[in-house]
Amino acid sequence: MNKLFKSHPLRKRGYLPGDEEQINALYRLIAGIDRSNDEYRWEWLGTWNGRGSMWLAFDENREPGDQLIMQYSLIPTPMSVFGKTCLAAKTENCMCHPVYRGSGLYFKHEKRSFEDAKQSFQLFFTTDGTAGRGAAGAVRRKLGYMAFDSWVQYFFLTDANLVQQKIDSVFSQRMESISSPVGFLSACATSLVTAYFRPRDSKCYGYEARVFDKSDSPLEDVEALWCRNKGIYGISVDRNQSYMHWRLDRNPYFEHRYLGLYDKKRMVGYVVFYRDGHHVMRVVDILADNKSVGIFCQLLGNLTALATRERAAAVSCTTLAGNRILRNALKKSRFVRRDIMSDIRNWRKKKEMPFHVYVKGITSEYPGALERRNWYITELVMEGRR
Repeated sequence: MNKLFKSHPLRKRGYLPGDEEQINALYRLIAGIDRSNDEYRWEWLGTWNGRGSMWLAFDENREPGDQLIMQYSLIPTPMSVFGKTCLAAKTENCMCHPVYRGSGLYFKHEKRSFEDAKQSFQLFFTTDGTAGRGAAGAVRRKLGYMAFDSWVQYFFLTDANLVQQKIDSVFSQRMESISSPVGFLSACATSLVTAYFRPRDSKCYGYEARVFDKSDSPLEDVEALWCRNKGIYGISVDRNQSYMHWRLDRNPYFEHRYLGLYDKKRMVGYVVFYRDGHHVMRVVDILADNKSVGIFCQLLGNLTALATRERAAAVSCTTLAGNRILRNALKKSRFVRRDIMSDIRNWRKKKEMPFHVYVKGITSEYPGALERRNWYITELVMEGRR
């Protein structure tokens, strides 16, 4: 195939208006996801920082309208590095047409584009280095990225009926041949689990909890809280109003809500969440003044109580394994790690680390950037789509 392209070179350029038709077609072919032009415009053309960065490659020997074969693309993301704002690049929707895989063409395309991107961005990351059976991570590591950390998900069950169904299912599968009173054992187990997950609308600090939707989102308060605290949160998303409005309030996929804690008029903590198609309330972002464990726990307690009142099935929170601040608050709030049994069964296997970073541009000034405990990462860095 390489010989073929010596006689038929590819045409490479940046995005031009109208390219979204072929980009979405290639995305549909590879990911199996239909994305509307409006959804594409939100994610790539009208971000908080203008248009995302796209390097495209076309094979003009293909049929018109089907000539796009490769895309390397980056979503601009504001990051705070120990209190100093920098512009980071999130790799997303990087694609190669299946016909051209294995030719070595894509790596050359990404490498050249990556070198161009270094002129504009100070830090790079990808949230799923295990995509494409690990091909995405392999390409990034060849460019100098580090396989840095793993995602972990914690949950809190808030629907007693769901608890009963899950436990009944376990007992019916494992005790079919046993004459023991399965119903009694199931009921006892349900009582214990339900008691463990009993929500507590925490008011230990006496802060007032207020719930907002995007029509009255408290982004001024969020930014003020962040500005007071960003120096102590290590490396994290820089929560400026422009980025948060784009990522949360303008998001076409989910209706985000905010639960804020207030000391009179001053916000001291917040959690952003949405309800997914499985009736689970998913935490997108959470922050507490001065990294207070008490405020974190009150936020999580208020959220689980709200989920119970609204008959949600559970509350879920995803973060990096190295995020000790949030991990400790979740455990103290009786959230359970979803994959803990899987970890025990597979403890001999090499752990996948889908969160990859390229931090060579900042390590000379911030050597702590190479330590996982200094990163405070939530779902806020995710793509923000289903």
